Amino acid sequence: MTEDFYSSYPSLEIEILAERSHGELSAVFEFRARLQDNEGNRSTLEGVCLVEIDDGLFTSVRYYEDAPVTVTTSA
Repeated sequence: MTEDFYSSYPSLEIEILAERSHGELSAVFEFRARLQDNEGNRSTLEGVCLVEIDDGLFTSVRYYEDAPVTVTTSA
């Protein structure tokens, strides 16, 4: 997620769905994000975050995400 992403979606909630680690060397987080853009449109996206760790510090962080899905409200 980049600075442009955050400015396009000023309202953002992230829920961690699952997490797995490989000792102290790496971790994987599955997440669901709830977004609201500058026009008030809501959407969700799901993905995973892969983290590599060395000496307690993140050395690599990669995100893989599905495309955002628009949330519709019934009237």
